[in-house]
Amino acid sequence: MFKFEKDLLNYIEKHLRIIVFIGITLAGFLIRASLRRFVSGDAACDLLPWYEQIKGAGGFQGVGEQVGTYNMLYQFLIAVMTYLPIKPLYAYKILSCVFDYLLALVAAWLIYDFSKKESVGSISREEFFSENLTLEKEKWKAVIVYGLIVLSPIVFINSALWAQCDAIYAFFIFISFLLFCKEKYAKSFIFYGIAVAFKLQAVFLLPFFLFVYFAKKNFSIIYFLIIPVSMCIVNIPCLILGRGVMEIFSLYLDQTSEYGAMSMNYPSFWYILNNEVIEEGYEFYKDAAILFTACVLAGWMISWIVSRINLRNRNMLYMAFILVYTCVLFLPSMHERYGYVYEIMGILILFYNKKTLSLLILLHGISFMTYGFYLHGSAINMSVLSVVNFIVYVSYAFVLMKQLMEENKDKLVVEA
Repeated sequence: MFKFEKDLLNYIEKHLRIIVFIGITLAGFLIRASLRRFVSGDAACDLLPWYEQIKGAGGFQGVGEQVGTYNMLYQFLIAVMTYLPIKPLYAYKILSCVFDYLLALVAAWLIYDFSKKESVGSISREEFFSENLTLEKEKWKAVIVYGLIVLSPIVFINSALWAQCDAIYAFFIFISFLLFCKEKYAKSFIFYGIAVAFKLQAVFLLPFFLFVYFAKKNFSIIYFLIIPVSMCIVNIPCLILGRGVMEIFSLYLDQTSEYGAMSMNYPSFWYILNNEVIEEGYEFYKDAAILFTACVLAGWMISWIVSRINLRNRNMLYMAFILVYTCVLFLPSMHERYGYVYEIMGILILFYNKKTLSLLILLHGISFMTYGFYLHGSAINMSVLSVVNFIVYVSYAFVLMKQLMEENKDKLVVEA
């Protein structure tokens, strides 16, 4: 072997993690770049007309009136796009793709921080980039999580093909969740307020916060007021441009009343009944569905409080996953993209429970099929898919609750 070969191989071995990270980043970029020309129905009917309307109204001046159905903070970002020398379709996609990577980085940091705390305690940024060999396993976990998210079809189809923005609010959701688990509640609710300001679907994590409030009793309910305050602060540019404070919140009422079906292409629990219920039974079933969802959420929370489940980081990830999944599965008017946050959480859970691998594949496969149905008209039987989705939900609940209860049993034995 030549010396330069040996030096090269030694260099690759020494910096393999960084090389893999760069390779994943480039592969993700190439995948996204290859999808840049696709114009989805949402882009053609909503996003691009909104862009033209805001641009025609003078860019930032166009933010003074409501355009489209998305929140005013996203409308402000569209206004920023109108000043860029980029095709509007590409501007939408670039924005969402940037947040794909930011989301992956936050998720990688979260799994690294959680894994590290379970072994030797808290970490710093300096430790993360150091050559400390005791951290190698955790660092590789972080790189793998980063790769699974960046290269997930659910993620890059959402942003690069569809031009949707779910990665944006999810990014702030996971920052909020990480800070919440660190008991930095004020900072957590600031980022959670930003997430809600971008998309109403961020509210699916609120039951988890309420559960921890009742279970831990270590922060005041006053902290929840940070959420609307954060929403107002982040929308200050829109308020300066002429929007009213109450519009920040009234937009959500308009969004909830916009859709008149029990499901909007998501394989909801209610699809199991029949298609007529989905299309024609909304007014009859919607209130019952909301109350039923509240009962299921309350059931989970009460069972965890009564069982005195240990609220370590891993367990809180399990609980957040179950509660968010519950909201999307049982609430009415859910779109096919609304499972985005719990699907990302499912990737993180895999690193704590390898038994969930088959469930994770099914979980992402279900969304992949519904994406195909909406974007390309792929033939699927939504009733069958809803049954599968419900089985996956129950299976996840069984596997995760089994682990929680076994750990809790061991804890009680030690205390005794």
